Amino acid sequence: MLTIFDREFRREKTLDVARRMAEKESGKPKIKKEKDNKVERLESQLLQISDEFFEEVAEDEEERELIRQRGAQAQEAL
Repeated sequence: MLTIFDREFRREKTLDVARRMAEKESGKPKIKKEKDNKVERLESQLLQISDEFFEEVAEDEEERELIRQRGAQAQEAL
């Protein structure tokens, strides 16, 4: 009778360990997906802030484009 209990205990322990491992592995893509969503949200916020800035700084599209080009040249120089 003890051997039966011992065998069942080992089986349950093995299943428990396998379940924990599966949970850890299934959690990894979820975290990556959350990070990807966060990156996308931050990029869209940055683009929105940039657009709003250029609307305040310049009155027409030509001036905005000139300012963007000067900014890009300054970044390349750094």
